[in-house]
Amino acid sequence: MNSAWPPLLVTVSFIIRPVAAAHKSDTQMAITGSGSIHLAGEETALGSMMRSSHRFPARRRHELLSQHVATTNQGFWLGVGLHVFGQFLGAISFLLMKRAAIHEARLPFYRRTTFQVAFSLFIFNSVILDAIIYALVPLAIIAPITALGLVFVNIGVAHGIFVPNQQISAKGVFANVLIVFGIVLASSCGPHSNSTPTIEMMYARARSPSFLCYALPGLGVATSCCVALWRRMLPAGSLTKTVWCASAAAIFGSLSVLCFKGVATVVRLAIEGNNELHDLRTWLLLLGAMAFAPANVTLMNLTIEESDAALGMPLYQALILLATIISGGLFYGEFGNWVSQVLAGNESWLNIAGFVSGILIVVVGIVLLTTSASSTSGGEHDAYNVLMDAPGADANSTTDNRDCDIVDKHCSLGSFGAKTVLAS
Repeated sequence: MNSAWPPLLVTVSFIIRPVAAAHKSDTQMAITGSGSIHLAGEETALGSMMRSSHRFPARRRHELLSQHVATTNQGFWLGVGLHVFGQFLGAISFLLMKRAAIHEARLPFYRRTTFQVAFSLFIFNSVILDAIIYALVPLAIIAPITALGLVFVNIGVAHGIFVPNQQISAKGVFANVLIVFGIVLASSCGPHSNSTPTIEMMYARARSPSFLCYALPGLGVATSCCVALWRRMLPAGSLTKTVWCASAAAIFGSLSVLCFKGVATVVRLAIEGNNELHDLRTWLLLLGAMAFAPANVTLMNLTIEESDAALGMPLYQALILLATIISGGLFYGEFGNWVSQVLAGNESWLNIAGFVSGILIVVVGIVLLTTSASSTSGGEHDAYNVLMDAPGADANSTTDNRDCDIVDKHCSLGSFGAKTVLAS
């Protein structure tokens, strides 16, 4: 099975290798629940003993695995910078797709060069870059930065980049400023240590009570929504259907992102010398991600279709943001390590207040941005309308709507969009 790695994993390994090699000689630290510190090179003596011995009871072994997870903030700002650049590329790809939908709608696919260039940028950003970002940055920081894609799109449309110039309202400008301020605040104050658990540690974390308290009720909400939709039990256009679909989509999306980050972490560990790509559980993680992603896209589309844009879009955006942060914090211990640093005096309590405030500001900015689009009329047209309007000037076009579907999925999911779109 070692000789049959997917091209994606091989490509990512060649890109991450210089980053990993630059930091391989540095000492990684793993903070235990008791506050003591253990060196974490390629493998700790305790980890080796647990994997080679069956003398530990299952519960005790689970506790030890949950406590001894290597954390590092090396490459954090590199990952943040790549994520910001990725959101810029995503916005450019969206604007190019919008232009292609208007000017190339009647051309056969092989002659639609603008769309092909845009989709290539989309793939590079959302498959290659995101795989690197997931390996370097905590999900608690990744999630809010995805909203930056909306800001870049607004700037492009307001300045007529690739698409007709559209005026942005004062409320829209204020919303964009709020989003940027919230992202800067959350990224600066949030957890910077990214955990790199082995595949065995990941499966131990998946069985931890804290994560199960999120995953089991969440999957119950999501699967019950699917059953209700299948049985046609939800009235069309009802508030119950909108909220239920948005919640289910956010849960499926957060679990998909967890699995993708797990695969990216396994690739990083393989580059650093701990190769677990041959482990069947690694491929089960990838399979889980590809299973959750289409459900996320389908339910997200239903949320938008069954409600006004002023409700469905911000509701989904807020829920996927919060669900990703909570699930990442529970599964990868991002908050546990962070709080340990605060209690040890290495971090300030103000950082926690700043991070929470930053997330809330981003959510408020998204809501304002969407409501500003729905409330404008006449000559003043907010740039956010581009995310929701049909793209083609030609009413008889049948191909532009398909392209717009791809773009809308990307813009509504941020950097998570590629996985869900590709899987669907």
